[in-house]
Amino acid sequence: MKHRLFPFEQSWLRQLQREWQNIQYQYDLPLAIPVLQISRSTTVFGSWDEKHRILSISSFLIQSHPWQITVQVLKHEIAHQCCSEMGAFHKFGEKAHGPGFQKACELLGVDPPFQRAHADTHEAIHQVMTGAHASQNSRILDKIRKLLQLGGSSNEHEAAAALAKATELMQQHSIELDQLDAQVGITGMVLQTGKQRLSAAAKAICGLLDRYFSVRVIIGLEYDPLTDKEYRTIQLYGTEEQVAIAEHCYHFLLERLDTLWLANKKKFPGSGRTGRKSFELGLLAGFAEKLEQQAGEAISRVQEQEQQASKALVHLEQRVDAYVQARHPKLQMQRRRRINIHCDAYNHAQQQGRDLDFNTPVKGGEVRMLN
Repeated sequence: MKHRLFPFEQSWLRQLQREWQNIQYQYDLPLAIPVLQISRSTTVFGSWDEKHRILSISSFLIQSHPWQITVQVLKHEIAHQCCSEMGAFHKFGEKAHGPGFQKACELLGVDPPFQRAHADTHEAIHQVMTGAHASQNSRILDKIRKLLQLGGSSNEHEAAAALAKATELMQQHSIELDQLDAQVGITGMVLQTGKQRLSAAAKAICGLLDRYFSVRVIIGLEYDPLTDKEYRTIQLYGTEEQVAIAEHCYHFLLERLDTLWLANKKKFPGSGRTGRKSFELGLLAGFAEKLEQQAGEAISRVQEQEQQASKALVHLEQRVDAYVQARHPKLQMQRRRRINIHCDAYNHAQQQGRDLDFNTPVKGGEVRMLN
């Protein structure tokens, strides 16, 4: 039954149209845009009416859950549209959620919890919101966390040794996981920044995580239906343990940048924003030097291991790449802009970055996404 939309629902409908068009572009779908509709259902979060070509999304879903959940439900319904209107899926001639629908979900990068019938949607959302699917009690994850907490020690050498050991354990665990189970879970996590533009330091942290912490990092945009604005997100992809450690490192580094700048800013009077930005980038550059040294040592250790172990790591990386490719098929790299640097602040912080140690984990409280 058609109803009059509230102004905020009209904004949501326009955003759903943009999301549909983006999905159609990303996956090269030979589909015409359907009639998009906002429903008031509190039990059916999404539906596809093949006869009238109406794709409906629940207003209750939108206002009660993060937008990433809405996009997953939207993709679920587009998969139904693919089965209705794309010849490649007609041959299956099947039930609504049969093999053809599963193939369409794979094409669109629909995450597994959202490939089921609507009766399972509440369970899928519960998994995403609580992280119930994650191996929070993993032996290796607990061990790495304990090692990183040693950074609370005033002995920087002890902290550096703990960090090096944690990195080594992550690399070894990646090998073990892939050798023991070819289907080890690849997952993703979305960190909400609440900002429309990321600072140079936040982007530099993303670069560190991508290069040294065995995760793929993508800076994206996510719509906020409550403010009708888009905000930057940081998306982490890898094994559950890798993603969990990378999340910890992200929040830890943000906290360290703020704390160390407050402790050192009086040394650079009048430098303002440029001074802070320079200090933060210098700190991260020094930290990168430490990680680069550790990475070189780790490569030497890996080369001493069996050739099969190296193949396992390559295979795991390929699977992570495939996972990311399914969700971002037309990913584009952006060219970095030149920035002004306060040399004294940068050089001073770079030395501190070389001595940076890990502190007690900072809780991010972010939504986990997805198994």
